[in-house]
Amino acid sequence: MEPRLKESTKWTELPEELVTQVIEALSESFSKPAKVGKFFCEGRIYKSEILVRLGYLANGRLVQANAEASIEFDFQKEKAQDIIGLAVDACGSLLDNYFQNPDEDFPREWKPFDFEGKQIFLQFTTDNSELEAEADKLLGIEAEDGLVQGDADSETIEAIQKSLGVDEDEDPGNGNSGNTVH
Repeated sequence: MEPRLKESTKWTELPEELVTQVIEALSESFSKPAKVGKFFCEGRIYKSEILVRLGYLANGRLVQANAEASIEFDFQKEKAQDIIGLAVDACGSLLDNYFQNPDEDFPREWKPFDFEGKQIFLQFTTDNSELEAEADKLLGIEAEDGLVQGDADSETIEAIQKSLGVDEDEDPGNGNSGNTVH
């Protein structure tokens, strides 16, 4: 997953509990596709951007259908959880459109939309989460164990921690990347 904003370099993954809840909700909402495939939920929280990907991979296919959302936010004025919820809702709507009409021409690059009173950027990609994770493993690229990952300064780290409600001295190290529930 690539962020939309160039300054988005340091991030933390979405909480594993939230990822599990989102995947379960997708499986319930889209029960027919869930019977012949699986859902994915991935995301990153940056200092001023929330990035969420909801994906669906039909059994036996290599191409994964992904709805991705990018939303700018101010961690001092907005709650990261609210913005994540908005991103999940927008991605869910895009997936719903995909299931109803898979041949529709979905945006392949970030495109702005007004969604529930906030500007949100959406795109549709076909990256396969499991294949990418396996490729990273083969290349020796492993996810960092810390709460915050990527390259950034201490101000960015502090901003991400504040948006999550984590003290500077805490670093629970969630280490979840490429989350999926079968």
